[in-house]
Amino acid sequence: MLRKELQQPNSDADREFIELRLSKLPRKPVSFSLRQETVSALNKACNELNIPRDAFLNRIFFLLLIRDTTWDTVLSVDGYFAYVCQIVREQGGTYFSGTAGLPLLDVIEAIHDPFWGPRLVLEAQNEGETLSALEVNGNLFGGNITEDEKNGLVGLNCCLKHTVVDPETLEARSLDELLGL
Repeated sequence: MLRKELQQPNSDADREFIELRLSKLPRKPVSFSLRQETVSALNKACNELNIPRDAFLNRIFFLLLIRDTTWDTVLSVDGYFAYVCQIVREQGGTYFSGTAGLPLLDVIEAIHDPFWGPRLVLEAQNEGETLSALEVNGNLFGGNITEDEKNGLVGLNCCLKHTVVDPETLEARSLDELLGL
């Protein structure tokens, strides 16, 4: 999915910037096991796309653990769960807690992809955004986190679509700022 959603590799400066920001987040080591084929595929995709593997894995853990209200902010919607239900109903299905009532193909997809709902929302918004390219930033938690943690959240991104990083200084500026918007 990563290769499908991200068409262009990061620059070396983008990768370094993501790694630098990730290092500012308080993290705890965890152990888990993956099949060797999965590890090889993950390493290959991260290398080809110049994505720090730790950033990608931490992003997965983060997205798996956030609440529906945080999805509201990440996806710019009001009421994530209700919005998913609305989309499913508009597509001719029904949505109940635990995926009961979904059309069979959607149930299978939801079981195999824990991010099925967010991807469905992004597809319905029809703005060309993908879950892998969606930028996570410090605005998610308002004033409830430190400035270092806000900056560190950038380290949960796989790419920097709306940010330009100077390769010499690793200073970042938003595209809007550079364009004077």
